[in-house]
Amino acid sequence: MEITLGNARKLVNESMFSQAVEEYGKVVEWLFKKLYREYLPQLSYSEKQKVIDFEKHLQKSVDKFTIGEWTGLFRESHLFNIIENDKREERGFVFFTQDVITAVNELRNRCTHPSEDSRGYEEKHVASFVESAVVGMLKELGMMPKIETIYPSATERGPSFGKHFAERHFAEVSKDDVLRAARDPRIRNFRWVSKYVEIEGERYPVKGLLSIASGVSTDRFTTDIATRVIEKLGFKVMSSTA
Repeated sequence: MEITLGNARKLVNESMFSQAVEEYGKVVEWLFKKLYREYLPQLSYSEKQKVIDFEKHLQKSVDKFTIGEWTGLFRESHLFNIIENDKREERGFVFFTQDVITAVNELRNRCTHPSEDSRGYEEKHVASFVESAVVGMLKELGMMPKIETIYPSATERGPSFGKHFAERHFAEVSKDDVLRAARDPRIRNFRWVSKYVEIEGERYPVKGLLSIASGVSTDRFTTDIATRVIEKLGFKVMSSTA
């Protein structure tokens, strides 16, 4: 979830507002799943039965629930109230409410499924609202990660930082992921300075390719790390001084 949240913030900074809203939607889905697993054992028999009936009605596993379906489940089983009481929010939540979640879900749908009626929603103010709402939910629930400490700063990096960072964050990146990154419109937001990869006659920045392929912001890893990861996948990294 931390990487998804960080990627969403990066997309906002790159003016990829629709994609950012989509990523924030994934954070909300993750939030519902985590709360469901935590609070399900605390439900009474009758409330658990409501959960079972709700799943049967939809004929699908909770792992495949949409935000709208999660909202319905939490409403029917009174999980919104149970969580609010457990967190001792006497004045009630401001962000983790059905109204705010419904608004976030509607904006996500309009951004990811654009139509004539949804023009004007793929803009910065929409992404900023969704970001504020999602961060507000996480903070109200005490589940907000410290994004700035997910990836160590330059002063925190030891001699083996590069190797450990690559093993942790880039182990699942494949050659196909990099090729898809080269076709991603976001690659135009990156510029190569010293290192690049040539794919089908076009030069691409090595850090930009790895960032898009992995979802990790370029300010969280060095060009040398990107070079090692990309070369390990079979690409030839070229130098502008070569």
